[in-house]
Amino acid sequence: MSANDHQSVLDTGFVLDKSYERDYTDQLLVLKPSSLIEEYRHGEYQYFFAKAGFGCDPTKLGTKVFGEFLYDGEKAAFRRSDFMGIADPDKLPEWAKEKLHNLAGQQSGTQNTQGLSM
Repeated sequence: MSANDHQSVLDTGFVLDKSYERDYTDQLLVLKPSSLIEEYRHGEYQYFFAKAGFGCDPTKLGTKVFGEFLYDGEKAAFRRSDFMGIADPDKLPEWAKEKLHNLAGQQSGTQNTQGLSM
């Protein structure tokens, strides 16, 4: 992806309705632009794949959501309130669909090996 491929900032039109009420575990989320430093306030940096944390569950007292940026795979943690909600799969750009597909394949491979005993 080139520097010219930057999307404009994503808004609530890119998330599923009322998804902020759902569990975020293993979901692609959209960060609020205000949660990112100014140089990263582009659509591609707002996609964050949540993996774990008490903040994933809206009924828990914890707020941390751990995961990685879909764009570059950098691992990070944010507060649940830093997200607008779960990304609408119908509005994902092609590059995001591909990366999400690859990430899902990696996870299923990891889960398959974790169940094996020696």
